[in-house]
Amino acid sequence: MSSLFPIVDVSTISLQKKPSEINRQVLEAIAKLLKTSFCKFGACYVTNHGIDYEDKYVNTFGKFFKQPLEVKTQHLRGMRRDFGYTPIGQERQNLERPGDFKESFNYQPADDPNDWENNDFPSACRVMFNDCEILGYRMLDALSIALGQNQLSKRRAPKNWYT
Repeated sequence: MSSLFPIVDVSTISLQKKPSEINRQVLEAIAKLLKTSFCKFGACYVTNHGIDYEDKYVNTFGKFFKQPLEVKTQHLRGMRRDFGYTPIGQERQNLERPGDFKESFNYQPADDPNDWENNDFPSACRVMFNDCEILGYRMLDALSIALGQNQLSKRRAPKNWYT
């Protein structure tokens, strides 16, 4: 695959790794790759992160978005904070242009009213949110090291986060 951005393999801090397998030396190696990528290119493409989104999520999320509009709008965004469904044309990246031609769903477990007729969609959202949160902490720890910080995310992370 050709890319305009550097490709950073984060398999050493992926979700397949136990917290005990991720130490400061592992984080420093990822930190070096991220720092080089961001300093030279401003971005990177992350691979081998361990979020198996195609198998786990695409089908479940696709089923939600294929439902009739009347069903999806039962969970409109903004009714319960920043949680919920946004129809096509309601969001826009550029305020001087028409709305984006996409629909979306913002998910936050704390805002989930848990009033679903079918629990597959919110269950998949919760699992993906958790996966992204764990990977996010691991990436932030590597970025903290890249920035010369010594404090890692132990205070905000589950017990035994790193050794």
